[in-house]
Amino acid sequence: MKDNPSKPWPNDFPKVTTVTDYKKMKQHSDYDAAKTGDNEAAIRLIHSLVSVEKNSIFSALAKKYPNALLVGIHAEEDAGKNKIPQVLAEYIGKITGLEVDEKILQSNIVSHTGAGQNVRLFIRPEFDGNVQSGRDYIVVDDMVTMGSTLGELRYYIESHSGNVVDVVTLSTQHENNKTIALAEETKLVLADIFGVKSINNQRDMSALNNFLKESDMYGGNYENLTESEARALIHIKTLDEARNRRSAARQTGNVGVCEKTIRRDGNQKNSIKENQNVVLR
Repeated sequence: MKDNPSKPWPNDFPKVTTVTDYKKMKQHSDYDAAKTGDNEAAIRLIHSLVSVEKNSIFSALAKKYPNALLVGIHAEEDAGKNKIPQVLAEYIGKITGLEVDEKILQSNIVSHTGAGQNVRLFIRPEFDGNVQSGRDYIVVDDMVTMGSTLGELRYYIESHSGNVVDVVTLSTQHENNKTIALAEETKLVLADIFGVKSINNQRDMSALNNFLKESDMYGGNYENLTESEARALIHIKTLDEARNRRSAARQTGNVGVCEKTIRRDGNQKNSIKENQNVVLR
């Protein structure tokens, strides 16, 4: 149960801050090990790829949002626990003095790594854990593709009275993926395709919102879609086709509940604490 409805993306939400080139990240000797649970490999990867110039960007973020909490996505991948977001958040915290929040965790397995567009769009990550009401949050991940994981984490935080102000990732595959907030012009295209004209010449978006709600996407509010998710739906063109693709994705996608979850009282199970402390050298 969400405490408050999430706000639509603000028009001035910044582009995703990235740290390094996609190919350089993927080809790094420590990448695969870091992606599959090797904490030391993740530390080496971050220290190797983060430049002094990026440190100044992190410092500027901390100056702009001095009381923000850093939250690295704790994701369960097929081959193991992705350590990159946690370690990157810890690195930024050490550089800036910003506090790292370790209480919000992803509570299901979505297997988005290497997945196609339909799986990314319709197999949704879920989150659990305590959100500090009124606090600013900077979300940290290793990659942004469609932005589904980042978008759902933002939705979770903001629907529990937090405020997501920025996103930092190690890299992104394409430059246009850095634009994560839904653009006003894209909203108009969604309205043209999926909206129904009402008496006052406004667009009734209830059909799209109902589809998103039944798909467990953003509580059924299309204004919380990421830019890439919206463009994917525009490309699909009809909600009937979107339902067909959702069904296919759920048949082929590997989604399940993590054995390491958070109790509803906000206390972490002992097993989830394993290897969470990151020592940066």
